[in-house]
Amino acid sequence: MSYKIIKGSKADQSSVPIKPLGSAAFKAWQSKASKSHLQWVAAAGFKANPGQVVMLPTPQGQVKEVLFGQQDNGQLYQLAAIYSSLPAGTYRLDCDWNEVEQKQAMLGWGLAAYRFERYRKSTKPR
Repeated sequence: MSYKIIKGSKADQSSVPIKPLGSAAFKAWQSKASKSHLQWVAAAGFKANPGQVVMLPTPQGQVKEVLFGQQDNGQLYQLAAIYSSLPAGTYRLDCDWNEVEQKQAMLGWGLAAYRFERYRKSTKPR
């Protein structure tokens, strides 16, 4: 398995958007979401609590977008907290974080992905 997160002009339509949502942003998202996505989110029990993740499907069953509950502060751990919850793929961060916050979040992503396997191989999928 492999994961990749991209940003800016490198992001294309084949990448899956990752959207961090606090309680206010979640309410705004709900006001614009389709009925099927609202039902999906409700059935999953997603309330945008910190670290909570829900993957919205396409009609073909692929991951359309990822919503996750944003922590109140500390961008470093935002994406690190959800890394192991996501299937292999290419993702793009879809948020209004400034460049420093995005870099901190991506560092957390990279740290969550790191494995030291010199002496002992991990049994967990990459």
